[in-house]
Amino acid sequence: VQRRRRSKAVPKDIFGSAPKPTPAKKE
Repeated sequence: VQRRRRSKAVPKDIFGSAPKPTPAKKE
């Protein structure tokens, strides 16, 4: 459930400003 939450929780954050979502950006 973490993968789905992260994928939907940091979709634009990863391409916009991913300062904390470092692990999500790697995926």
